[in-house]
Amino acid sequence: MSIKNDQDKENIIEEAYEQETSFEDFFVKHWPTFLNVAVGIVILFALYLTFMNYTRKRDIAASSDFTSAKTVQEIQKVLASYPNHPAANFARLRAMKLLTDEKKFEDALKICREIGPSTENPEAFWQAKLDEGYLLELMNKKDEAAEAFSKISSDIKFPSTVRNEASYSAGRLFLASGKKDRALASLKAMDSAAGSEDLWSYQAKALMMGIN
Repeated sequence: MSIKNDQDKENIIEEAYEQETSFEDFFVKHWPTFLNVAVGIVILFALYLTFMNYTRKRDIAASSDFTSAKTVQEIQKVLASYPNHPAANFARLRAMKLLTDEKKFEDALKICREIGPSTENPEAFWQAKLDEGYLLELMNKKDEAAEAFSKISSDIKFPSTVRNEASYSAGRLFLASGKKDRALASLKAMDSAAGSEDLWSYQAKALMMGIN
């Protein structure tokens, strides 16, 4: 019995030794692969850190450039380098305002229409759409301006304050053009939900009171 137990122990030891030797042989044979994988992981991590650091530095640099840009030319130069930066649309609004002050309405309108929807800063797009109507009005294209405002007023993607401003502006322009029915329709389209009344709602009510 004792002999059998001794024999079993020897078999177990031999089996364990063979497994260990086999593993060592496998490791020696494939260690370059393991090393390459490990190095690859380190490189990927290093690249990730480098990218994040670069992104932060680039973001800081872009913000600084947008802040320091004072003229239309300077703003456009920064926009050429960072067209998709979160501050880009606000910079376009600044450029549009500067051009409007210089009465370069066509150029201002062009920049205004370059501002597209953004999930990060939707306010810039909302303002750009309203400004488009005001610019058309300044260019004496009042019918186009009224239609532009009317389109905004019926688009539920815009918040109520923006729609109300557009409704009032459309109403006064339609009224100025003698389109009384459309003016009333626009002025009555104000969002009158609880808490939605604002300056534009009161302006619309005052304007409707003066319509015969």
